Amino acid sequence: DLEGSPRVEIEKPSAFFAAAEEEYGEQAPVWSGELYLELHRATYTTQAKTKQGNRRSEHLLREAELWATAAALRSPSSYRYPYERLDRVWKTVLLHQFHDILPGSSIAWVHREARDTYEEVRAELAELVAEAVTSLGAAEGMVALNSSPYERSQVIELDTEAAGVLPSGAHVQELGDGRAAVLALAPGLGAGLLDGAAVPERPVTVAVADAGGIVLDNGLLRVTVDRDGL
Repeated sequence: DLEGSPRVEIEKPSAFFAAAEEEYGEQAPVWSGELYLELHRATYTTQAKTKQGNRRSEHLLREAELWATAAALRSPSSYRYPYERLDRVWKTVLLHQFHDILPGSSIAWVHREARDTYEEVRAELAELVAEAVTSLGAAEGMVALNSSPYERSQVIELDTEAAGVLPSGAHVQELGDGRAAVLALAPGLGAGLLDGAAVPERPVTVAVADAGGIVLDNGLLRVTVDRDGL
């Protein structure tokens, strides 16, 4: 009986709906479908780092599971699938998908702790990926791993010491700052040796432009240099 406040009675849901049906009669509104509010889809957040941490954690978990599975199947005697660690990290990430954490509606302390937790998750998953990758590459030398479902060709960077042990056929260019650029090719969800054997040759053609200058073309990229060198 608080003045200015509605009175509340504790009763069973069946009693409430029976009273509501009697009050509304045939005019009672009807909702058909899920009791779900769609209006908060794709909304902005005040805590972008929390959403970023969640998405990156999901990506890293997938990659860790992928390479750990491959390593366990390839070298079952020397590599053990890290089930307990992955299970614990998954539960941590899922816990932080609680609806007041992910959309940014918690207090500041919660968001600070979430950022710290996502950094711990990132570090542990990076360690798991590195362990699995080391196991996969130990048998045949240096490889490039591709976690996407499509074949991928990309220039990667290695330190010059690591690039120096690659086979002579590898496509390597020193960058002059202790690093080297290496052309890598790997199949989807697979690995490719950094030996240059699987990288298709794309010869560069040089032609003289109509207005002077030259045109360089390798079938993928065309560069035009005018007569002034621009």
